[in-house]
Amino acid sequence: MSEFVDKIIIKGIQYGFVRKELKKTDDGDLWHYWSLFFQSSQNLELSHFIKKVTFIIDPSFSKPQRSILDPPYEISVFGVSSFTAFIHVYFTDDTVAPQFFPVFIEIKPDQPYSRLLKNDLLVFARPRQAFYTQLCKIEPQQRLSGLKHHLNPEQYRQWPKNDTEYTGTERSIAVYKIDEILKVVERSNTNAKEERQIVESIIDDERRSH
Repeated sequence: MSEFVDKIIIKGIQYGFVRKELKKTDDGDLWHYWSLFFQSSQNLELSHFIKKVTFIIDPSFSKPQRSILDPPYEISVFGVSSFTAFIHVYFTDDTVAPQFFPVFIEIKPDQPYSRLLKNDLLVFARPRQAFYTQLCKIEPQQRLSGLKHHLNPEQYRQWPKNDTEYTGTERSIAVYKIDEILKVVERSNTNAKEERQIVESIIDDERRSH
């Protein structure tokens, strides 16, 4: 029997980012909380055939290369400027070349919220038999993201208050409870102490001001 299967398998995927403006610090910097993600376009489990997803972000961050082994494939970081990130997807069959997806994280001061969601395809031609078996496993995604990046901006703004905390201003858009933010940050960055201090300070100031 041939080692390869004479078929083409196509998987729909989505990737991008969601960004929320926080608040200016005492030194005048306007901080933003953004999350970069990679997921199935149909909420299907990807871990059967994906070994890991590596996010390459700006070298100025404490850990510019972050690998996520299990879904949801996402990282969250706090920053003040725009930059280009890269998503590298590695497969369980090491003979299959990794795929790369660039994402430009654009920060506009006049937009307290921005979101980018791109649709694309993973195409596998004549996969090896073992890898083909993994590709054919179809089941719902087991661990869903808590970031709600699948919502459009209007839905996001109206998300129930038990999931988000509102600042009370027209310009601000739902700020996550601090524990919800930090659990994603810490999952994607083992050296998140500095980022924890930043977000605690910013959100505490935001709460006190309203």
